Amino acid sequence: MVDAPDVPEPQRPSRTKPARRLLHLWVIEQAGEIERLDPLVRELDPSGVHGMRKACRRLRGGLATCRPLVDRDRTDPIREELRWLARTLGPARDDEVVGTRIEQLLGAEEADTGLAHRALARHVHARADHNRAVLGEALGSQRYADLRTSLDRLGADPPWTAQADRPARDVLPELVRQEGKRMRRRRREAEDPHEVRKAAKRLRYAYELVEPVWRAEAKGPREAAGRLTSVLGERQDTVVARDWLVTLSAGVRSGRAGFVLGRIHAQEQQRELELLDEADSVWQELKALSW
Repeated sequence: MVDAPDVPEPQRPSRTKPARRLLHLWVIEQAGEIERLDPLVRELDPSGVHGMRKACRRLRGGLATCRPLVDRDRTDPIREELRWLARTLGPARDDEVVGTRIEQLLGAEEADTGLAHRALARHVHARADHNRAVLGEALGSQRYADLRTSLDRLGADPPWTAQADRPARDVLPELVRQEGKRMRRRRREAEDPHEVRKAAKRLRYAYELVEPVWRAEAKGPREAAGRLTSVLGERQDTVVARDWLVTLSAGVRSGRAGFVLGRIHAQEQQRELELLDEADSVWQELKALSW
């Protein structure tokens, strides 16, 4: 990686100041998180992996929401590389969450779960070894180094458009409303709840971006969007957990262990239905609060 350029302190944002000030603050914060968490990710620390993945998504989402404020010839390639990095981090994070989830479900069983626990431990260790190798290769790559350099340059010299100099109050609320419209379309058209969840995350990030200035007006819808992503995130966890349970069942020779794993699989199927009902309720709340 080349020496990072000096990154100026972002100027204090307000509704009457240029819209670019909020986005600049956002860019510097998220790029700083990626840099800070790099050593933890290399150690496969769960908090580091989760934090870097979240920073990638937040920065990618913010650049998408604020497309009219920046030269997309420069920012769209960065968004694609952030997508690559987030997807690379994804399996390690998902495996940690799902492994813990199944461990807790087994712990709630009254039957002897020793064989199932051992099968789970073997699977978790194998996945961790694989993820450590994948992340080590990714973070040691020229592609990652180039991304880090691009983020440094983006923070030091953002490619603003003329729109970015307009007052925040004249620009940003409409961009957030566009994200709300996008969320409604996705909720109406998407058959996969996972796609709805991704749209809800981007909407949540849009409200987070403007919350330092809009405060209480952004807090309510941001929290509702956060609840929706949380509910749909757990729903996705049930999907991945069931895939794991099928794999674990195939690897145990004990009929009793297979029965326990099958029962947990059925519980996760039922839990998915409950979560989808809950998501419908949270969606109504979010829809009422959205700008």
